[in-house]
Amino acid sequence: TCEGVLRLTREGEGFILTDIGERIGLSGPTLRGYFDGDVVNVQITHIMDEGHSRGRIVNLVKATTPFVVGRLIQTQSQWEVLP
Repeated sequence: TCEGVLRLTREGEGFILTDIGERIGLSGPTLRGYFDGDVVNVQITHIMDEGHSRGRIVNLVKATTPFVVGRLIQTQSQWEVLP
């Protein structure tokens, strides 16, 4: 596993930069519940052409405290924040 700071993009993708400068891409369900700036451990799942890597989050090391603005509503099964 590798440790790094999670960075999220507007497109819903994410990545970490390791302390040796390696960039590991993340996407999909592995990003649920995590916020930009969280320190996470990532397991590499694919090594692609040109040295690019993909992975999944396996552990939260340190959470950031996000500032969220929106309306809190309750649906039938959960709470949601709407911008």
